[in-house]
Amino acid sequence: MSATYAGLSRVGMAMWRRAAPYCNLAVWSGSVVASASAVGEGAGGGYAVEEDIAAAGATTWEPLLAAAAGCAEGGVHFHAYPDEGFSDPRAAVAAVRVAAEEAGALFRWGTAVESVLVEDGRAAGVRIVDAGGSGCELRADVVALVAGTGLASASLGAVVPMRDSPGVLAHTADLPDGAVRMGPIFVDALSGVHCLQHPNGRCAIGGDLRGSPLGDGGEATPCTDVHTGDAGQGLQRRAANWLPHIGQLALSGTTHTQRVLPEDGFPAVGWSGTSLYVCAAHSGFTLAPVLSALAAAEIVEGVEVELLDEGWRPTRFCMQSPA
Repeated sequence: MSATYAGLSRVGMAMWRRAAPYCNLAVWSGSVVASASAVGEGAGGGYAVEEDIAAAGATTWEPLLAAAAGCAEGGVHFHAYPDEGFSDPRAAVAAVRVAAEEAGALFRWGTAVESVLVEDGRAAGVRIVDAGGSGCELRADVVALVAGTGLASASLGAVVPMRDSPGVLAHTADLPDGAVRMGPIFVDALSGVHCLQHPNGRCAIGGDLRGSPLGDGGEATPCTDVHTGDAGQGLQRRAANWLPHIGQLALSGTTHTQRVLPEDGFPAVGWSGTSLYVCAAHSGFTLAPVLSALAAAEIVEGVEVELLDEGWRPTRFCMQSPA
């Protein structure tokens, strides 16, 4: 992670703690990572890290962790990240939506952007179409494209090519009050699985799809047996190697989706032509408060923010020579 990215991560987490509407939405649990490396990844200074805390230290952080059993074969090191946290994505999006509406934003639900309107070489608005097939044009002084992996679509001008980076989450059912709950986020960097438990007891267990087909629009789909191709139960078993209580929880569904990751792995933030502004980044949840503030400064105030690495500007894709 570059020093610039690490610095933005620190600012992003600080805004999650202090700035409205993000504050009070996160659970600051810390995290424990099981790794093959004796050196903790501090993300270029983006995260504080307690390195190589041993199995005893890991179970001090998370008493439910079967650290000794999980590292029976040796070669496993544990690191703790005290500043890590998480937030329920639906609650966070709802809070940001309310704040935006209070500031005058208008949302058009059930519509899709069919194309960007271009006049005299500048973005002049978008053409949208609703679920019934009716379309209209929305004129604008500036068009901001924050469409995730959709930025690679031809309808939006393919302004940012995206890497194929699928992911999957397995979800467990809510638990009654008083049920056993884990504290910090746990990451098994050896097998590529991570899990956290929300205050309502629901666990989210994440990992790679490893070639499985994507679901429809990232919506939750019913769990099926892992042998039929659903990765949910496989993720649950891998997590239960370290956290046995997770293996006893009922799965409620899986979410298949794509991570927002530009082709070269770096964020894409800034102008991609006259009156067309683009924002796309992995770790977009952590960086949302700071990237939105920086984008607003560049769009509304007309300044060029030096905190953004020049290598992140989306114009780099326009300058690439065709293969």
